[in-house]
Parts: sequence; structure tokens; C-alpha cells
Amino acid sequence: GYSLGRPATYKGGKSYTKAVNTGVFGPRLAAQDGIYRDGSTIGATLPLLADGKGNDGAPEFSSVTTVLHRNGKKFAQNNDPLQGWDTFRVP
Repeated sequence: GYSLGRPATYKGGKSYTKAVNTGVFGPRLAAQDGIYRDGSTIGATLPLLADGKGNDGAPEFSSVTTVLHRNGKKFAQNNDPLQGWDTFRVP
């Protein structure tokens, strides 16, 4: 499925169109997306799929592993597909 972006107000008696699922699919970073640190946690929100109109997609995953490395060594891992569902505790 797709996120249709910011909430919109629609008025009765008018027609509206919203294009989704249009060509070029790939990651899309908006101002609120990226990797972040908040105190002793690191997390990420990186939409892995967006259509050509900039709508974020949510592909279905059979399995996902996100790994955090520190100084070249595995530090932690989780099952968050970089959607902001889980964070890493860090020193």
C-alpha cells in the first residue's frame, strides 16, 4: 500500500484525483526521514519504496534484518525494515 502524503481537505460537489503506483520505484527521503539519534537510541525511517509521484510505499516483507555495526563489528540487530518500528540502544 501507499501513504497518500499529508492530510487534505476535500469539499463536497467537486472531483479530486490522486495518482499512485506510477513509474520509477525506489527509495525517497523527505525532510522527516533518515537515521536519527535520540539520547541512547538510534533509529531510522527510510521509505524503501516510493512511486514516481513521491508517494511512500510499504512493500510486504517475508523477513527483514537490520544490523548496526560499531568500529567494524556487529553491535546489534533487529527486525525493523527501517520503518521506525524499533530502535537500537547505544552507549
